[in-house]
Amino acid sequence: MTSAGCVANFFIDLANNDEYGDGMTNMRLNKLLFFAQGHYYARTGQPLFNDDFEAWTYGPVVADIYRRYNLYGRHPIEKVDAGYTCKTFSPDELDLLLDVAREYGKYSTSELVKFTHTDDSPWASSYHSSASQAITKSQIKEYFMSLRKLETFDDLLLHSNIPLYDKRSDDGYLLLPRDDRDRARS
Repeated sequence: MTSAGCVANFFIDLANNDEYGDGMTNMRLNKLLFFAQGHYYARTGQPLFNDDFEAWTYGPVVADIYRRYNLYGRHPIEKVDAGYTCKTFSPDELDLLLDVAREYGKYSTSELVKFTHTDDSPWASSYHSSASQAITKSQIKEYFMSLRKLETFDDLLLHSNIPLYDKRSDDGYLLLPRDDRDRARS
């Protein structure tokens, strides 16, 4: 199991390495953490991380993560924590994080807020304007188990016209044809 901080660093790193992206804001980051936690529950039945969410005005928030990046305000978070590496994730965790980034990265932050504010969401059943309320892990798990399954990259390949290429490294990561050729040369 990883931590919300490691997952946050992953999404920040991904956004900061996207030359066409707008960067990762604190609000967007907290929404992606919520979707990652929920879809990991749906995929494995287990939490991705143990950190808790609270129901704030603009959606689910991991308070420690919000405070850590609060100094950026509405601006993109400029850097990941020292010592961060994506090698800390298991192959299943990394696959899920990439699937979440692919699926939710195409939406604006305001659209992500709308997704968290649906009438039947854990946020909606927990939010009270007078105080922050906890969103329980069981609420998140039940909600995401009831949604459509988040497609994996492998699922997308199976349903596409792209010829299926499924060679993997010894660690289980998908190798692209060029990676496989480079590996054969060494």
